[in-house]
Amino acid sequence: MVIEGGHGHIRNQMLPLNVEEGAEITEDAIIGYVPRKKMTKEERRECAKEGREGVQKKWAMRNPTGTTNREKLKNKPFLLAKHSSKIRKKKNLSYKEQQQKTSAHIKGLKKLAKKRLRSMRG
Repeated sequence: MVIEGGHGHIRNQMLPLNVEEGAEITEDAIIGYVPRKKMTKEERRECAKEGREGVQKKWAMRNPTGTTNREKLKNKPFLLAKHSSKIRKKKNLSYKEQQQKTSAHIKGLKKLAKKRLRSMRG
């Protein structure tokens, strides 16, 4: 028998046995509703470890080494990064100095590209 309580909650009470004559009576039919017991701290830890095993292997496959400081800087919030000395120096450069820096940077990239081409050929 199921009885509705206040606010639409349903609670189980004694359920009558709906068993025909001559049929086997199961344990569930006799016991009825049994609430799940709380897990102990050790059981919760074991359960968490079981769920974590596959994740660690997956992470190790994806990234066997840690992240470099350069990679970490990419994820750093801009508002923190804009106060760094490197950014402040860039902000105070004159137009001529900016041009010199960009041209030097492009020259370096070209050298690097040539070096890579040589290594691929030979």
